[in-house]
Amino acid sequence: INCFYCSWVRRTCLFKFVHKLNIKKLALGHHMNDLAETIFLNMFYQSKFESFFPKTRFFKGEFDMIRPLILCLDSEIKDYADRNALPYQDHKCPFGLTSERNYIRDVLKDLQNKDERIIYNIFNSFMKNNKRGQGC
Repeated sequence: INCFYCSWVRRTCLFKFVHKLNIKKLALGHHMNDLAETIFLNMFYQSKFESFFPKTRFFKGEFDMIRPLILCLDSEIKDYADRNALPYQDHKCPFGLTSERNYIRDVLKDLQNKDERIIYNIFNSFMKNNKRGQGC
């Protein structure tokens, strides 16, 4: 429940900020692993095959939320940051290491260690089964 509440509060703050400044595109840093984790969290805890899309229009076109890193794995982003001496921070949330999302992340990481295509396959399966996500 902590993750849901925090996400809701964060999103509300972002939406107010976007509206106040009349921003037309809001870019978030979600990557392919985030999408895959969200699919499993929604399946296991909400009984839904859902996640977010690379582009989502909000409030009848007031603004678009885009995720330009969606085609990148988290490991690719970290490698890029390391190679270019860019700072990043993991697990800022005090519940981050014990959350359901972290458990799913670990399971997917174990699966990906056995077959590097796992996250790509989850992503492609989701995109193929959701017409809304195609071509974004």
